[in-house]
Amino acid sequence: MAHKLFRLGLPLGKQDQDIFNPKNEADRAALAAFYKNNEEGAGGWYPIGLSQTWHNGIHLTGQLNTPVRAIAPGRIVAARLRMKGGEPAKKPKEYPLGGPQFVLIQHDLKVLDKKSLEEKDPTKWTFRDVKFYSLYIHLYLPEASAKNIPWLKSFAPFLGPAPEADASGPSRTFARVAIARDEPTKKSPGLTFFGPPKKEGGSFVRGGPLSFFQEGITLEVLTPTATEASFAQMGHSKVKNPETGQVGWVRSQANQLVVVPEFATQVQELEKGGCSKLDYMVRAGECIGLVGEVKPGSGMVHLEVFSEENVIDKDDLSQWHLFENDADDDPLCEIQGLPKELEPLAYNSSALITPQEVQKTFTELSDTQRQFLRSCITRNKSVWAIEWKDVKKNNESWAKEFELTDEQASAATELMWWKDTQDAGVELPANPLVYHYHPLALMEYLALRLLAPPLFYVERDKEEFFVTKPSDLNPGESVHVYDLTVDRWQLGVQKDEGIERLWLPPGEHNLYELLFKRKAADYVPTLSEDARLIWASLWKSEGALAGINTWDVAFLSFGPFQQTMGDGDTKGELAGALDYVRSHSTGKDLFQKYFLDHGFDVDSVGGAAWMKTGYANLGGKVLKTSADKEILREFIWAYRFVKAMEDPAFSKLFLEQGFKRLQVIRDMEYDFGNGQKFKLSQIHKSQLAQALLLDAHINRPGFLKQADGWSELGAGLWAEPAKSVLGKLPEKALGSPGFELSSITAEHEFEMIKLIISFRELKLKKSSPVTDAAKRAAFIMLCVQGLDDDVAKACGYASVNDILAKTKDPNAGKYKYGFLGKPILKKPEKKAEEPPATGTDAAAKAE
Repeated sequence: MAHKLFRLGLPLGKQDQDIFNPKNEADRAALAAFYKNNEEGAGGWYPIGLSQTWHNGIHLTGQLNTPVRAIAPGRIVAARLRMKGGEPAKKPKEYPLGGPQFVLIQHDLKVLDKKSLEEKDPTKWTFRDVKFYSLYIHLYLPEASAKNIPWLKSFAPFLGPAPEADASGPSRTFARVAIARDEPTKKSPGLTFFGPPKKEGGSFVRGGPLSFFQEGITLEVLTPTATEASFAQMGHSKVKNPETGQVGWVRSQANQLVVVPEFATQVQELEKGGCSKLDYMVRAGECIGLVGEVKPGSGMVHLEVFSEENVIDKDDLSQWHLFENDADDDPLCEIQGLPKELEPLAYNSSALITPQEVQKTFTELSDTQRQFLRSCITRNKSVWAIEWKDVKKNNESWAKEFELTDEQASAATELMWWKDTQDAGVELPANPLVYHYHPLALMEYLALRLLAPPLFYVERDKEEFFVTKPSDLNPGESVHVYDLTVDRWQLGVQKDEGIERLWLPPGEHNLYELLFKRKAADYVPTLSEDARLIWASLWKSEGALAGINTWDVAFLSFGPFQQTMGDGDTKGELAGALDYVRSHSTGKDLFQKYFLDHGFDVDSVGGAAWMKTGYANLGGKVLKTSADKEILREFIWAYRFVKAMEDPAFSKLFLEQGFKRLQVIRDMEYDFGNGQKFKLSQIHKSQLAQALLLDAHINRPGFLKQADGWSELGAGLWAEPAKSVLGKLPEKALGSPGFELSSITAEHEFEMIKLIISFRELKLKKSSPVTDAAKRAAFIMLCVQGLDDDVAKACGYASVNDILAKTKDPNAGKYKYGFLGKPILKKPEKKAEEPPATGTDAAAKAE
């Protein structure tokens, strides 16, 4: 089951997805800076204001136009963009008490209950529901430049005289972009907007990309014409770009679009002004507005958190100070139980004090006193539901002491939003008598009830759901990771019974970049020049350092050589590679850190040097059977391998074992008869031949040896071509008396390469010798020095274009790297042209 996940975002910052985790030292420092920002400011403290009124939020100052961010995932349920009547809001500095633009977010979270905080088994976790609201007011919400505010950018094109104004037309459908990018196109900056489909070969294909839509943008979905219906059935939706009016198509078969039934109504609400009812999903850390100018050159935002029911677990209340007796209809702070030195701040103290004295008291607070105020929970009427004219009338002495004028009461009334928002149909507590918390202190409390990282999660319409195994996924979903080092990275994409490998740091560099261009060289052991070039040519068929695969019959495959845990009940090479690290003098501690400390070990390791195999051992249980190995598909084990490979010391040892495979195949021997027992490297001398055979051995090692029982291939992928070419020489053939290795010519080598490529593609009864054999071989061929049509023909291809076609990649031409050695091709000399016949010679030829 996928549990709903939440994370917390810091309230101000330039970086999107700036997630807060109390176990991260940098995040704790950032939170401390926000406390300091508020408590050492000129006002806006919690929970008491300068005028002995409740101040149920905090003021955070920042540079103008700094992004203000959601502190937790939720739904924007209300906002004030324009004033009543549709009048645009003035800039915040033009309001004496701060700007009226606001965003209100409702948060419905599931947090671990107290008894689950120490439980490591996710199947035993229990949760409790937490519901609260966060308010961000005195914002700057610029309609004309909303590109960095996703929710506003979604609505802005439909407001006023924009191309898509009047979104309320009959029978119009709107949908929100629900993914950050197209899954098939890893590098796309958003959901691809394609041109109109074109008919090719009797069927529709999409046009070229026009632009990209960012996640959260709302599009109008159009009805396809009769001729476009077949294309629509292929998982595409016809949409209109809200900014340009351009019509095109987007992929929509994997929930890229989520219909927003009430979108037109929400546009109308925003357009007419006042407090508007909305329904827009936001993530923690997502920008919801900008810091506006309150005083010349000074920016500030008011952040407040409240709830109808107390969200603090009853078992934790001893850590807090609860004040819930002030239940009247005014904002005056009538609070009992404050420490003696703080009592003058309250309205019901022995004497009124001036705002200057309140400010002096706050700035001189000790750390202990500040901590006391942070941990206060107050239940009082929300200041945003106050009738300020009545307050002034009913509390004359207080109003006089703090110089509350009619103009100020009117300005305060203009900021009130509770009643208007409730009248608009927003789901608020029925009574504005609510619980308030210091926003930063509540973040700290909730953060400790986060699921312990590493967390694996999927995104579904901007909500995150915790997952542990492939059965928790929907088809094609991406699994993301949240850990203490990186807030968000992608582990893999759902495929069959597991997830598919991806390019992950430091393995975003392929073998060509790692070995030929020397990128991320710190993670790779030193290789001979010959070996470096052969391995680099496998860049496309093999993968990144941290590539993973948990979907096929081998349960878990890892690394650029895709060593596995073994098919079915057999042993796997991955255990052998780990055993090499575990047994190495410099690898023991690394293996302990990344595997043993987490209950993972290897067992029953044995076999030939550099090709050892074994089983995994989890918590003392040896995983020998298919049923036992299923647990290795759980995301935590793919994660453990990826984290290990991020350590250069581990990576070098792990790859050192893997790179030895080239020597393994070079040393393979075959008895061709008459005492002629040769090694593979004695027969296949070129880098090209060895690269093709190495690629095959990594993919399906059993096909290289006759001893492994593949009778359809005779002597195997390397010896059978030798027998077929050299064993049929007219004189002194391989396997007959007198054969010498020196008799192998370049022509012989090319003929054997041609057979190797052909044999790799055989359709055998049991399985194919190499997966995607033609494609893999074609990319290796593109690495060959001096590749031209003559070289291509010598290797069995019609031309270089034939090789390019077999890659099935329209961009393959740019991969003609030209570094891999081949046999020397002797091209036939061109015959000299005879001079044209004249005179007697011409007559003679004519006769």
